[in-house]
Amino acid sequence: MNAHIFISIFLALATSSATAAECAINPARLGAVYVTGVLDTGEKLSETRQLELWRDGPRVLRVDQENNVAELWANAANKLYLTRYFDGHERGIEYHPGDIDSELDQAHWQQIRQILPDSKLAAMQLISESGSGCDEVQTYEANFEDTKVRVKWLPATNLVKELRRSNTSQTTLWSLREVISDGPEIAAAFAARNDYQLIDYADIGDNESDPFLHEMAHFDFTGQNRHGSPGGHAH
Repeated sequence: MNAHIFISIFLALATSSATAAECAINPARLGAVYVTGVLDTGEKLSETRQLELWRDGPRVLRVDQENNVAELWANAANKLYLTRYFDGHERGIEYHPGDIDSELDQAHWQQIRQILPDSKLAAMQLISESGSGCDEVQTYEANFEDTKVRVKWLPATNLVKELRRSNTSQTTLWSLREVISDGPEIAAAFAARNDYQLIDYADIGDNESDPFLHEMAHFDFTGQNRHGSPGGHAH
């Protein structure tokens, strides 16, 4: 191997390891609060929504405040389990691997837990790097058909800091507003819906007279936007 190439690889790996060591936030156990919306020509955000992403090892909780819907995903032996909570009703529906129209692979799981899988970032061009530790930011860009995508990525915590998608009609933005590393607050987020009344998806047919179940049972979760992620090629 060329000596210069070997040294470059060694330095890159050493820098990556140092960055992880400098960040005290555990990427497997944290909370992230996002605001999403549409940017006007003056860079003012409108049509905003607040979305929360919580991680606790093999569990991921995603909360859509505007629609009063939360999704608890669990990865057990590469099998995916989902509980969808409807906060306005204080009820939920449990889905098992056979109920979910998708195979769990690494990219799918990463999309659930970090919005953008590593494979999508790898397909983009790294434009710049700045900061260090938890604040290290990598900026990526790519063009997908008629859409320009720009991502600011936090490698120490595997979080999107900012995701901007622009085409001829509009620019949409995901912006990270807060990262939560406090253990009790994370535990409280996962426990907040423990008292909701749950029903197994397979049992819904036996309870068709329940208006809530008739309305919510077929809430779409088979499409690419089921996790509240940015649509199109950006995710």
